[in-house]
Amino acid sequence: MKILADIAPFTPEYRMWRDIAKKTVTDPALIEEMAEIRERVNQQGKKHDFYDYQVVGHGLEYKNVVISEILDYGKFRSGNTIYKLAGASVRGNADENMKEVLGRYIHVGQEVTVAVDEDPYARQNNDAIGSLGAAVFVDGENIALQMIESGDALKRKGDTSAPAILAQYGPLQKGIAYASELLAHVDVPWLSDQFLRVRSPLESYRAEQVYGTPYQSWEHPWDSFIEPAFIRAFHERTAFTGLIGTAYRYMHDVPGMTPGAQKLLGAGYLLSDRGAFIGAAIANFIDPGGRGDTSPKRDWTMRWARHTSAITAAGHVLTGGNSYADEAASAFAVGEEIGRFFEKKRGRAGIIGAAVGVAYRAAFGDEGNSIPGRTKANWEFTDYFDRLTYLKYQRLYKMAAKKAEEEEDVDLEEILEQREKKTEQNRLASSYFKSLKKKLQRNYPDSELRDEMMSTLNERINALEEDKMLLPGGEWTRTALIYKKAADSTMYALKEGASWSEIITALPTNDREYFMEFVKVRDPSKRAAILDTASPFLKKALSLAWGQDVPDQEDNESFFARHELPQENWAGWAPQYDLKDVEVQTIENEALSLSDFGFYESQLRDPNVIDAPSLNYSGTSKGHNEAQVRKNLKTILAGEGLEDVDISVQAGPSGGTTSIIASIKTMMGFRDTQKRVNDSLSMYSA
Repeated sequence: MKILADIAPFTPEYRMWRDIAKKTVTDPALIEEMAEIRERVNQQGKKHDFYDYQVVGHGLEYKNVVISEILDYGKFRSGNTIYKLAGASVRGNADENMKEVLGRYIHVGQEVTVAVDEDPYARQNNDAIGSLGAAVFVDGENIALQMIESGDALKRKGDTSAPAILAQYGPLQKGIAYASELLAHVDVPWLSDQFLRVRSPLESYRAEQVYGTPYQSWEHPWDSFIEPAFIRAFHERTAFTGLIGTAYRYMHDVPGMTPGAQKLLGAGYLLSDRGAFIGAAIANFIDPGGRGDTSPKRDWTMRWARHTSAITAAGHVLTGGNSYADEAASAFAVGEEIGRFFEKKRGRAGIIGAAVGVAYRAAFGDEGNSIPGRTKANWEFTDYFDRLTYLKYQRLYKMAAKKAEEEEDVDLEEILEQREKKTEQNRLASSYFKSLKKKLQRNYPDSELRDEMMSTLNERINALEEDKMLLPGGEWTRTALIYKKAADSTMYALKEGASWSEIITALPTNDREYFMEFVKVRDPSKRAAILDTASPFLKKALSLAWGQDVPDQEDNESFFARHELPQENWAGWAPQYDLKDVEVQTIENEALSLSDFGFYESQLRDPNVIDAPSLNYSGTSKGHNEAQVRKNLKTILAGEGLEDVDISVQAGPSGGTTSIIASIKTMMGFRDTQKRVNDSLSMYSA
């Protein structure tokens, strides 16, 4: 397994040996090593390296507790609260189990000091009993560090909780770590984008998916560099940026300032203000030597920097700003630069500008982080193909279901309704038994009676999970179910009760890794900040995963009144065409950026993309009144209109496959994704 993880981590052979190892290995040290291997494989499959804050915004709360019971896996009980050692995984040995090893460091009746995260939403581990991660101190010594140094525990990789990180540092070390983390996350124009990329998941999502682009190419300079740069300058400006710009403009004019000090001041201005940086870059591109101006090159460059900074500040004001202070600072910068340009009193012009900015915000409200039009258009495009995918496979399902009823006497609609009811009943019963199990683990000490009750509950839960409903029928029934699964694996069809695997399968490619990071967040204020700029798909997915109310979804009739709905005899409805190929072709035809949708330039050379049925996305359905759109949708969803099309999934007489290529890909992708999600969740729960 270890070798395969290094050389072939995404092969069936690796998955087979991984599953065998998970079921057969019992040695704690090997289990820990397996967890590290799975984490390494998960990291290889990621497109992003996220650097969430570990020091900034985190703190510890200390209190003394008395130990009432020592438990397995580095846990102990104090009253009704269960704590788990943060940052360390206790190891058993040939003579002692994990409970006995931990018992050499702490014991029942002992008073110890525990340090838990001061954020109540971050304290609880994601395990079955909701234990609290804690650093444990005895006579001022960190028990976890002692156990790691003695070989009785391993450092738990991936544990970035406050007790695991902060409890290792003294005051000076915390100060250095705090400053270093702040500096690493500073959004410096060009440097942050090209080299550093030290971003939290939310910072990365906003920089790459909302205000920027995930991939930059000199083949498309406007889409990759220029437009995203201005959009980010408009939206990611802060009050601090405005204050630095104002300080630069006034300090630059202080008499007697040395050239070196002026250069240092100018560099700080350019590296803190994205708009100023853009202006300086444009100035040097237009006239590298400043020869087109009588003033020295430096004045030429910095004049462009000030003007462009003022333009982006004005754009920031018009898009709503982040607060009244932010709006005032940005508008002050605009007014001050206008005053400088007309050689008026800059201070008075700045004050007038600030007043206008505050008045604008008061009149038009708090727009906050308004979404750029480019991003909204991309989301609309993705939604369009998601809906087409749903319509296509729902139509094929209806056609196959009719065949199943005619030739195999199977009423799939009735059977699926019964199965859905049974699945929901089993889910509710399983949740109830799991809640009982959690209460037993948390509130009752080890005893034979508790073990017997736990065993009974486990048997009930396993029986419910293995309770599968066998469906009658033959190949048409199986074909219909495959089509149904493909239709349900879309964001449009996603509904309450969907598993994480189903959610991730339905999500657009660019949103999947962010979902895995965001879904761990428990703090309501942080969740609100995420949803503030999340795509409609990510909002729906996170709302389902968090158990929140799902945002209203526009119906297809209204949506396709704005967008061209292909005719019922469009070739792309046929099963042999993959709508992903059609999507790539359409992105190119619409002069959009492939990277914005998770595709690559090389895919344009794929014969399947070249030969994909064409689609007029920019076409309008104005000629289709609401009644016509409703009629077309009804025809498609009823499984009508496709003539002389083989919808079976069996090989034809010549051996050629007439299967639904796209849905098979979807199903395979679902299985692979499910494995990766399960591995990730196992690591997160460890």
